[in-house]
Amino acid sequence: MADGAVLGVNTVQLGGFDGAVMTLRNGAQLLSGDESQTTVGDNATFRYGGTGNYAEASTFWFQAADSLLQKEPEIATAELDLRWTDIYTVQTDQDHFSGWDASGVLLHAGRGGGTTTLEVTYGDFGGIFFVDVGCVPYREFIVGRRPNDQGGALVVLRNDYPNGFHGLGAPPGFPEALYVNGDVTVGADSTLDLNGINLYYTGTLTLGPNALVIGGVPVQVRALNYGDFDEDCDVDLADYLIFQQHYTGSGEETDWPPADGDCDKDVDQADYLKFQLNFTGSLPGCDAGEGGNTPSGGDERFTGSLVELAGWSWSHLSERQRVRLAERLETVIRTGQGGDQTDQITALARMLR
Repeated sequence: MADGAVLGVNTVQLGGFDGAVMTLRNGAQLLSGDESQTTVGDNATFRYGGTGNYAEASTFWFQAADSLLQKEPEIATAELDLRWTDIYTVQTDQDHFSGWDASGVLLHAGRGGGTTTLEVTYGDFGGIFFVDVGCVPYREFIVGRRPNDQGGALVVLRNDYPNGFHGLGAPPGFPEALYVNGDVTVGADSTLDLNGINLYYTGTLTLGPNALVIGGVPVQVRALNYGDFDEDCDVDLADYLIFQQHYTGSGEETDWPPADGDCDKDVDQADYLKFQLNFTGSLPGCDAGEGGNTPSGGDERFTGSLVELAGWSWSHLSERQRVRLAERLETVIRTGQGGDQTDQITALARMLR
């Protein structure tokens, strides 16, 4: 469906044969009835590209481990408004979601006088997430009734399935969260029930007249790029040490999904290349009050070897950061995590002191 096309249906079922794809592009609209369901099944993809696309249904159900919501890779700008809908995701075998990308999705949930549920999808790791890792955040989250509805909307967050788009394979009861790289809005007379689940957002929180948020408090976090594992607004040697601790190699599942930059469950060379691209060296810090100096002249992104990475970042650390890094290195040694690099890490810790 492209360039303003409109399709009105009651039920959409994608699946039943290999590679089923529905694409909304450049203002396309998928309109469904009040009791409709759009199901994305085995090896099926719901894809979007360009701007002005929207789809509405009572339920969107991504029901299989290889059901995908995906941007069109050849289109630079990709936005989708999922409207007035329950969102369910059931990944039965917790496979990887390297092709899932909700970062362009405005999630517009709620129906006047009724309850809408939203299944959260990614593990709760204390609010750390990266805006350039597409399988984690939505672009915006709006709770509100439809234009002709009577009464306010009620949207309830749920964690009914121990799934996670990341493929963590988490046991039942593992906490998951909702991540939004943008604004959260609760419209007039509407209620967002967090139901004890954390909602992390990077933009602003707006409540309309008589709007409520219950069951918890949304948490505003910084918009960070992949690799800033210590959340200090740079990607430097301190972050590399964290990356190294969680490096698994290709095909081995990581124990800390935030280190996985491409949502395929492992931390390998592909993730290192992304880390390398985002590398800045030590910068003054989020509040510009504690830190080192930016490298002088030219492009600040790093393109060298791992040895050069360590030396280049170290040369730009402030005194305070050197002490913090030395403490981190000493913890690595003390807890036996240094492996065959223990001697090198010990020597570097001494130099920093």
